Order: sequence, then C-alpha cells, then structure tokens
Amino acid sequence: MTHPHTQTPEALAQALGSDLAAGLTQAQAEELSRRWGENRLEERKKRSTLQRFLDQFKDAMILILLLAAGVSFFAALGEGGLCLGCGTCTFPSCGFGK
Repeated sequence: MTHPHTQTPEALAQALGSDLAAGLTQAQAEELSRRWGENRLEERKKRSTLQRFLDQFKDAMILILLLAAGVSFFAALGEGGLCLGCGTCTFPSCGFGK
C-alpha cells in the first residue's frame, strides 16, 4: 500500500477489507484487537509540579542568565549593599536615594 494519506477513503477501505458505510464487523474488530492490541495510549508516569518547574531550568541560556544574576547580586553585596532602584536606599553608591 502506498502512503495512506494520499489515498481516497474508498481505496483505503477496500485495501483494509472494510466497508465505509457499515464499518468493521464484530469478528473483524476482535481479530484486529487480538492482532494489534487494544486501541489505547499508554499512560505515562505523571511528573510532579516541582519536577515540571525544575525542568524549566534545563536550558543552557537560562542557566547562564541565572549565573549572571548571581554574580551581579554578590558583586552588589560586596560594594556595601544592594540597591533595587526603588528610591528608598541610602547607599553612597546609589544614585536613587539621598
């Protein structure tokens, strides 16, 4: 059989031994079920919310950005404080407060 998506429904039904109007007989359905198994998808193991959250950090660019944020945070602490630019800090290195 050629690619099924290129065939007409009638040609596919004929190649598979089926009838478009009546469908499969009970015997055909049972035989196909025995031959190919149940028509069901296997359930995958569910991932916890924490696992799904942590999966977001597997990308290399995200890890680089987190590393840069950590370096920047500790560099700011080394200069005498951390300014968030909110206008309330009084650190000498900050231009917002004062």
